Amino acid sequence: FLTFVFFKHGERIYNFIYEIAPFEKETKKALFNQINETFSAVIRGQLLTSVAQATVAGILFTALGIPLPLFFTFLIFLTSLIPVLGAASIWLPISVYLLFMHLYVKAIILFMLGFFGISLLDNIMKPAIIGEKTKLPYFLLFFGIMGGMKFYGLMGIFLAPVVLSLFFALIKIYREKYL
Repeated sequence: FLTFVFFKHGERIYNFIYEIAPFEKETKKALFNQINETFSAVIRGQLLTSVAQATVAGILFTALGIPLPLFFTFLIFLTSLIPVLGAASIWLPISVYLLFMHLYVKAIILFMLGFFGISLLDNIMKPAIIGEKTKLPYFLLFFGIMGGMKFYGLMGIFLAPVVLSLFFALIKIYREKYL
């Protein structure tokens, strides 16, 4: 629901908040530029991480001889965009299926590389990509995203980096203006 509201009325909401923000023009401009950069970094991080996870999964599915590797690769891409589902919602059932088909070696390989390769990419790449653009500390961003997801779900991925970014931007402005 919130996503729909932001897509439909996002520009008006942004302009309203920009107008009522109680800061000097330069400060306001710096803060809102920081917010824009953070949102673009989060979206870029989410998309690049999903592409990387899908690429690794596609190579793994092809190497293991999984039927319809392109289809499952596409599903990995889609589900990795959704934090609650994630890539494991695709590779884990396939691994279980291989286990039931008595293809033990393939099942173990898929499980191990799925867990330590495909799914771990999300925890490593996303904070690195977002942190590079926003100049936020990697470990703080990682825990911020995890906490944001726990408390706010999907929106937490976007809110946590923005809140952290704003916090550091406000500290910087405070130092420059008052110290």
